[in-house]
Amino acid sequence: MIEILDRFTRAVLYSSATANDIATAVAEAVKSRAYLSGAYLSGANLSRADLSGAYLSRADLSGAYLSGAYLSRADLSGAYLSGADLSGAQHVLRISGGRHDIVVSDTGMVSIGCHDYPIERWLASYKVIGQAENYGPEEIEDYADRLKLVANWISRQKAHTDQEKTA
Repeated sequence: MIEILDRFTRAVLYSSATANDIATAVAEAVKSRAYLSGAYLSGANLSRADLSGAYLSRADLSGAYLSGAYLSRADLSGAYLSGADLSGAQHVLRISGGRHDIVVSDTGMVSIGCHDYPIERWLASYKVIGQAENYGPEEIEDYADRLKLVANWISRQKAHTDQEKTA
C-alpha cells in the first residue's frame, strides 16, 4: 500500500492498494481528482508522469524528479520546488538566476520565492513586492524583464491550447 501524506500534518491524502510506487499512486490520485494540496512528495520519481490538472498547491516537491512530466493545468502555486528536476517537463517554465527562481505554469500562476500570483498581478505590483522583500532597484528591474518574458510565454501557451481545442 502506498500512501500520499500531507507535508504538514502527515494525514493521509490518498491511499492506493494497487500502486507499486509513488509515481503510480500519484497518477491514480490525479485521475481520481484527489485533492493533493500540501502533499509530501519530496524526492519522488515522477518522471514522465501525467499530472495534468493535478492540484498540488503547497506540495513539497523538493528534489522530485519531474523530467518529462506532463503538467498542463497543474496547480503548483506555493509548491516547494527547490532542487526539483523540471527538465523536459511540459507546460512549466522555470527561470533561474537572481535571488529566487521563477516557476510558471500554463495556468498563468507565477511563483517567485514565497509569492504566488497570476501574471497580471505580478506585472502590476512587482515593484512593491520587490521593495517589500528588500530587492534593490536593479534586481527589481531584472525581474520586471523576466516577468515580461513570462507574460509572453503564458500568452503563447494559451494560444496553443486554444488552437488544439479548435482542431
